[in-house]
Amino acid sequence: MFKPSNDSGPVVRAAVVYLFRTDGTGVYLCLEHASTRYQDGDFKPRSAEELASLVKWARNALGSLLTERSDLSTDIELRGKGRLSPVYEQGTVCCKFYDVMDLPDEVKMVRDLTTFTGLLRTLYDADDLGRPRRTSNLNVERLRN
Repeated sequence: MFKPSNDSGPVVRAAVVYLFRTDGTGVYLCLEHASTRYQDGDFKPRSAEELASLVKWARNALGSLLTERSDLSTDIELRGKGRLSPVYEQGTVCCKFYDVMDLPDEVKMVRDLTTFTGLLRTLYDADDLGRPRRTSNLNVERLRN
């Protein structure tokens, strides 16, 4: 899920995605900033500096929506050996890990996905306003019920 680009200015290049560990031990539900650019028929990784800046902005925009959640993390470990695994890891705004041996039921997974799409909406709002929205506060608790 992502925001389509428009001509009105900068656009958050973020999405809610599932990223799988290459060893098959689990999957992450992630709010991910675009880690690559499509150029010359290939996906080119963004620089570590650019990703760090973009991810920092997103985390600041989400503020307490992230810091008050003990079930979310900001680090992922895909265990990949390819050139894109490290940039996907660096582009993670926040995530939730599911161990393949202990997957939650469908209701819990849908609830988590709904929470993450709400976080993504908050980033879109912050981008549209040119600053983080401190007043919307998304009411993540309501989404969990």
